[in-house]
Amino acid sequence: MIKRAPFSELEQRYSLTKFDNLLHANTLNTLKDKLVTTENGIHLLQRGQASSGVYQHQRGQASRNDFGLSFKCQNSMSETDGYYETIIFKNKVIPTRPNSWHDLFNGLIWLSFPNTKTLLNQWHVEDIQAHGLTPRTQRRNQITLFDECGIILAVSDSQVCEYLANHQWQKVFIEDRHKWVNHCSMLDHDVKVASNKDGQIDNPQIKAFVFGHANYEMLLNPFIGLTGKWLAIRVNDSFFSENYAQQLSILDLSLYHYLLSKNSLSNTGKLPPIPLLGIPSWYPANRYKEFYLNEEYFRPARN
Repeated sequence: MIKRAPFSELEQRYSLTKFDNLLHANTLNTLKDKLVTTENGIHLLQRGQASSGVYQHQRGQASRNDFGLSFKCQNSMSETDGYYETIIFKNKVIPTRPNSWHDLFNGLIWLSFPNTKTLLNQWHVEDIQAHGLTPRTQRRNQITLFDECGIILAVSDSQVCEYLANHQWQKVFIEDRHKWVNHCSMLDHDVKVASNKDGQIDNPQIKAFVFGHANYEMLLNPFIGLTGKWLAIRVNDSFFSENYAQQLSILDLSLYHYLLSKNSLSNTGKLPPIPLLGIPSWYPANRYKEFYLNEEYFRPARN
């Protein structure tokens, strides 16, 4: 497995040395049971108590380990068992193909964001029941795009979202690079400069999380042009000092409430793009400023 963000935190959380150990439904079930045991002390905001704007997290109110679904090898299922989203909704099992990186990462996203993934599944089924399988509704297309390619940005300063929406890549990735909470985020040119500043580092204000499982699969063999679709969740400054598992718990419930309140995947507006290889430390070459000069990849906003 590639030893760089965004895989590094996944490896730490799931205690993995090789992801291909999990390329089967049964081992994902074993991992799910392990998380329930080891992370039982993580608490998060109960549904219905999130405020607008900054989503506060509180301890002692609800456990995140209420994941009631299991993974089932798709080879053991009959072709007449039903449509994928309907199977998950009715049978509480997630069909999983063996030896499939795509399905492995889908399973890990289910374990990381169970409330949000359950909500998206519910919306799929609602539209299928109301409109049939085909043609797909606009909402189902939006859900699928976010489910496959989504990036969640945890931000404490909403101004960064304005810069990203306006494709101000130099501002976000170079001038404000120090605000990203990612390993080794400094530009190569600035490493020596920073080492002479007596550790004066600005408070972190943004951290990127992969939600779209297709993103993970493509990041195994990254290529110039690889792009995700981002959605921002406002967090408190204290969020960045939490451990990775707690951050996932906070984001899962915050995103769940955000999607419910904003109904943001139902409209026809496009989710804004983010060049994945530009996110600090997600690609070795982005430690050099010259990397960001490629306007075929870091495209200016359309007028």
